[in-house]
Amino acid sequence: LLERLLKCWQFDTKINEFNSFDLSLLLIAFARSALRDEERLSTIGGALRQKLSNMESSTAAGSLYALALLDFGSDGTGATLSSTVLPRLLGEASQQELVNIAFALV
Repeated sequence: LLERLLKCWQFDTKINEFNSFDLSLLLIAFARSALRDEERLSTIGGALRQKLSNMESSTAAGSLYALALLDFGSDGTGATLSSTVLPRLLGEASQQELVNIAFALV
């Protein structure tokens, strides 16, 4: 079903129109359906890496969690999230954001 939806959405041509939250949700959908399509995951990861500057902490945590579930790290998205985005966001995070991060990792 997920693959059919991606074809209907013209995923490959419209990926840069998605915001970081939508991209994170796509990664989570791949993880929950155990769909390890490395080409599409790399495409999503590339688009996500372009939107790091305005990413919310829970979005970054959810994306990292999805990548871990899929055991996918070859494109560098997980490393980038864990080395740049999450440390920056954790240092600035409010108590509510820390709670959101915890829920994103469950």
